[in-house]
Amino acid sequence: MNISFLIIMVIYVYGFILFIIIPLLSYSNADTAKEVIIKEVKGKAGIYRWINNNNGKCYVGSCVDLSKRLYRYYSLAHITQQSKFSLICKALLKRGYSSFTFEILEYCNKEDVLIREQYYLDLLKPEYNILKIAGSPLGYKHTEEDKEKMRGPRSLNPEHLAKIRSHISKLNAKRAISFVVNDLEKKTLTEFSSLRAAARELHIAEVSIKKYLNNSKLFKNRYIFTSKVNK
Repeated sequence: MNISFLIIMVIYVYGFILFIIIPLLSYSNADTAKEVIIKEVKGKAGIYRWINNNNGKCYVGSCVDLSKRLYRYYSLAHITQQSKFSLICKALLKRGYSSFTFEILEYCNKEDVLIREQYYLDLLKPEYNILKIAGSPLGYKHTEEDKEKMRGPRSLNPEHLAKIRSHISKLNAKRAISFVVNDLEKKTLTEFSSLRAAARELHIAEVSIKKYLNNSKLFKNRYIFTSKVNK
């Protein structure tokens, strides 16, 4: 049985019980970490959580193949359509991926995902989850308040999607990560919009930049690589 759990620390403070959640994996910028997240969860079953970095509200979900679920979340057409019914999709459209932290709470066996999801629904009481029972909407009737919250874009025509894509891009850019290359030989500082762009321009493998990133060590006795979040 291959199960990996998050760590839950219980602390007693003045007679109150406080839970400190330490997830297996946490990515504070779900936009810039997109490729890393999908690669990490490929073919794995488990429980995940989206956290709004602005207000702390969260959503808990589960899937027998997390990478497939993530591809859907990163599809603007999909979340635009689902925003009619899903509060987390509506929030992603409104705030942008860069305003959310994505976490893996637990990896588990496929047959256990709904049981484990229910455990975290009961423990965390996530605000973006309209349904409080894992896996089944049977018998559930949306309140008028729920319906109002879920009202979102109705059109999926190309023009509308282009506007949504532009909107998300602008939101994501607010917390985009850039990479700065300090060339000691030429005595220049060059900023690149992505790790890939830096590697391509300098004819250096991305893995080499990652290895030397933010550790002040010289690469080829010439380059120093650093990253920064543009807020």
